[in-house]
Amino acid sequence: MLVLTARALKVHGGLSLEEANRKEDPKALHRGFENLERHLAIIRKFGLTPVVAINRFQNDTETELKLIQEHCLGLKVRCAISMVSERGGEGGIKLGQEVMSAIQEKSSRYGPLYPLDLPVAEKIERIAREIYGADSVEFVDSAPKDLQEIERNGFSGLPINMAKTQLSFTDDPKRKGAPTGWNLRVREIRVAAGAKFLVVLTGKILTMPGLPKRPLAEQMDVDENGRISGLF
Repeated sequence: MLVLTARALKVHGGLSLEEANRKEDPKALHRGFENLERHLAIIRKFGLTPVVAINRFQNDTETELKLIQEHCLGLKVRCAISMVSERGGEGGIKLGQEVMSAIQEKSSRYGPLYPLDLPVAEKIERIAREIYGADSVEFVDSAPKDLQEIERNGFSGLPINMAKTQLSFTDDPKRKGAPTGWNLRVREIRVAAGAKFLVVLTGKILTMPGLPKRPLAEQMDVDENGRISGLF
């Protein structure tokens, strides 16, 4: 399941989050489709059949929602608008139907991206190239030493957990869309021995739960008639 929003696609098409929330912009939406297409390619790379869930927000326009649906149709990908936050289970019936149809239509054959016995550096490079679209990986700060310690202590057979900004395919949250011609910087690799994976820290990432820059409470309101707005 690939979950997206119209405003996220517009942000990847060059708008600020405030602009994407405020105005309809089909051109920005079209530019953002390259981000959607890369995500779909990633899902298919694992042998899975994607279904797109379009999370609808209060400021979304019918024009933009229709454009997303038409683009998915052109890519031969099933999709549906999801309104479960607003309507509960009723708001997800159409999406559920599309998922069931996809399951009945084509079976998935999941396959991992890399074998566990691949050297750690090569696992990271494969993720960077085939998932994020990077040209190469640069191991900086403590990462080269970490690789040696991992090998020496017998943890090289563990899978990789990438710690990276969710705002971009790169390690720079300001780079939107589906960038090419860039290098992923790995600055530290930690061993999560209990969980049995390696945590690869890229860019300026903090490994702790984060909060939005602007609390959602700031956009919530109740008018004189008791109507609540800003929840979705």
